[in-house]
Amino acid sequence: MDIHEFMKMIHKENVLFAVIDYLYGLENVGNGLNAVDVRTIGRDVFLKLREEDKEIPVYILDGSRGHVYTEKEKNTLMKRGVGGFIESKYFKSQLEETYRNVCCQVVMETLTARHQILTYETRKEFDEKTSVGSIIFCDFRLETAVESEDKPVFVMAATNLGNKIDFALQRRFDRSFEMDCLDRKGRRWVLEKLIKKQGDMFEVSDEEIESIVDRSARMSPAVLERVVEAALREGIRSERMIDNDLFDEIFEKCTLGAERVGRSLEKTEHTAYHEAGHALMDLYYGRPPAYMSIVARGNHGGYMLPAAERGDSTREYYLEKICSALGGRAAETVFEYGLTAGAAGDLEMATEIAAVMVCKYGMYEKEIGLAVIGEKELPYNEQAKELVNRILSEQMKEAVRIIEANQDAMKRLVNAVMKNGKKYLTEKEILEAAGELNRLQKTA
Repeated sequence: MDIHEFMKMIHKENVLFAVIDYLYGLENVGNGLNAVDVRTIGRDVFLKLREEDKEIPVYILDGSRGHVYTEKEKNTLMKRGVGGFIESKYFKSQLEETYRNVCCQVVMETLTARHQILTYETRKEFDEKTSVGSIIFCDFRLETAVESEDKPVFVMAATNLGNKIDFALQRRFDRSFEMDCLDRKGRRWVLEKLIKKQGDMFEVSDEEIESIVDRSARMSPAVLERVVEAALREGIRSERMIDNDLFDEIFEKCTLGAERVGRSLEKTEHTAYHEAGHALMDLYYGRPPAYMSIVARGNHGGYMLPAAERGDSTREYYLEKICSALGGRAAETVFEYGLTAGAAGDLEMATEIAAVMVCKYGMYEKEIGLAVIGEKELPYNEQAKELVNRILSEQMKEAVRIIEANQDAMKRLVNAVMKNGKKYLTEKEILEAAGELNRLQKTA
């Protein structure tokens, strides 16, 4: 078969890719020859194919006729349009793998052309160059199960856009199912596995891993992988082991943003009292916080991470949640350093809890009845609004009462987080710093 007949066959059969013996026509070339520019039948076929059809992937047979391509030769050939190399001694297995990869690429290109699908690599470039909101798929991944030519290609895709995906694309898939975020056990397993891969670089305690697991609720494994990779890069850059403090800093930076520097010591101390107020309220109600930080990141000056929800849904539980949310504002009142805007989010959360108690859960039947009050109706229902405000005022008074009775514990928490150098406390450190709390009789 001459070159022209070969090209006719390529176009007639709609070939997905080609494997060429670049040195075909020579015998026993060996490794002492620069094979890139040697004149052979295989070379002529490759150049003709690249000239007439630049879309078909071309792979070169490596190791045939006694010649193994050097890295320099491979780089030169790939610059001329070679897609990859297939080792002759593993020809069958690598040919099947190449076939699967090419099938994936063809499916990807077809779907991309028809549905504007974006891969992880092209998403950033797309976001920077256009404002058109027509993204259908993000982070698209494919797997194939091809054993022979008469078997189909199975396509698997993943997305976080849910029902926003074009229905014309959805119906091309036979099945769909939702994957929930990992639970606590799953997050720990992923984190330990990632750290174990680079075990010689990490000196992270079990307590720190537990803290990260608590703070990574609703995060995907990809986020945890990004945190570990960022910590590894920082460890290599700074030529140090990745200990608890470094790993914690990298986690916070990756998930909440870089630290805002330049805050005065006075403002940092005010933040410490605010977050200590939240922490003390949770301690008082028997739910030790998982974490407390006074490092300013993003749009907040610090935060307190409450313990994991236990599924309790009683009226008393929700009132305690409101009281805890108002702990920061109560600390500002008790220690008289001035009310700040830091309680804005706390007030919003407390209001939402009180509103659902009144309007949805029927927990104030005597005052307002059992009928559900819609979210849009609440602003016009004076009785309901007055009841919500009354609940907030009562719990604010309760929070002030508890903090006034435990001012020593508050000061111990503030001193601990201000003077330990790292500006955060774990659950164990919070419990140790607070010590015993004064318990009060419940008000009527």
